[in-house]
Amino acid sequence: MKNKKSRKEILQDYKEGNLALYATKSKDSKRDKKEEEHKKEFRIEFQIDKNRIVYSRAFRRLQSKTQLFVYFENDHYRRRLTHTLEVSEVATTISRNLYLNEDLTEAIALGHDLGHTPFGHAGERALDKIMRKKRIKKYAYDETFFDHYNQGIKVVEELESPYEPIFEFRGLNLTDKTREGILRHFKNRDKKKEKKHYKNKFNTFTDLDKPASLEAQVVRLADYLTCIIHDLEDGFAAKIINDDDLLQSEFFKSQEVKDKKDEIEKILRKKNLKDPLNHFYLYKRTLMSKAIINAVLTSLENLDKIITFKDVISHPKGDELIKLSEEMIINFADLYDNLVKGRIQSNDRVKRMDFKGAYIIKELFEIYSNNEYSQQILPNSILRHYNKYKETDKNPNIIICNYIASMTDAYAMEEYNRLFSPRERI
Repeated sequence: MKNKKSRKEILQDYKEGNLALYATKSKDSKRDKKEEEHKKEFRIEFQIDKNRIVYSRAFRRLQSKTQLFVYFENDHYRRRLTHTLEVSEVATTISRNLYLNEDLTEAIALGHDLGHTPFGHAGERALDKIMRKKRIKKYAYDETFFDHYNQGIKVVEELESPYEPIFEFRGLNLTDKTREGILRHFKNRDKKKEKKHYKNKFNTFTDLDKPASLEAQVVRLADYLTCIIHDLEDGFAAKIINDDDLLQSEFFKSQEVKDKKDEIEKILRKKNLKDPLNHFYLYKRTLMSKAIINAVLTSLENLDKIITFKDVISHPKGDELIKLSEEMIINFADLYDNLVKGRIQSNDRVKRMDFKGAYIIKELFEIYSNNEYSQQILPNSILRHYNKYKETDKNPNIIICNYIASMTDAYAMEEYNRLFSPRERI
């Protein structure tokens, strides 16, 4: 008599039975730590990953971390959490149409920015610059750079520890496929130092010489598209760019969207809409829908002769199968170079806040790492790990880096005021 399938196995067959052969299946994944509780679970593996990410403290902190504009400037500007949710929506839409694993795609998307710093990419650059200067030769274990990809894995493997009292291990114990996707939502690690570090540290769950899963590639593309489109929207809201700027872009000049452009201009004349954001919503629909459709059709064409994931691995461009068409790549590069980077990110308001954020991080790091003050001002929970590292062969500055990277914008600014403003209450 055949063993009766568990509820979990039935659900897994239902959810994954109609996926493409090149999609990632739950049975292809594994966790570093075994958990007997899983045998009683109804949820399949990537659903468990998704839930653990959403319930983590690191995920909640994303609601108060900068995406482009600092959180207190306007309640409607994106924050790191709203960006994450938008990436998840775009990624699952693409994944669904490619018959990939939506649960894995969503888990990667929700976790892809868990390692981000306060003050957005300015904060990330500031911590990277500090860590490159803080190398101390006497320590055998050191981290001589910082990026949010590497930090994201540290968050889910070490820094989040809600299950330690139950299972006696640190981290969220996510599957290898979800961790690979979180790590590899970058394009390429060109710098030898980072690539060597990644290969040595993460070889248990990914091979950087081989393509990432197709679901990870979907999130990578969705992150890129979403960043550009919502930065444009926030730029409109901040009145840094306007209709003319957008309509002069290569995207709206292209023949493919000419009809849509004419339709938008007709609606604007007829409705006499005054609010610039009402204008942008019309452009946004065209931008997003055209990009997603283009991504799906181009990727399906690339996957035409791909049967299983082994074919992805052997493909000469296996890590670039999920992509836009060449024309759309040029169009979005133009939007980024000329409007997002060229106008919005270089705006005085954005640059000044980037400077302030980087300065706050630099000053906090300097005083925390000063042996004369660290014992007095570091919180006890951080100080315990800091002193423990000092007694071993690990650079204690790693603990300070982890602490600052975990902060929200508001906490970092409050902490700066508590330490450096004489009138601020401790």
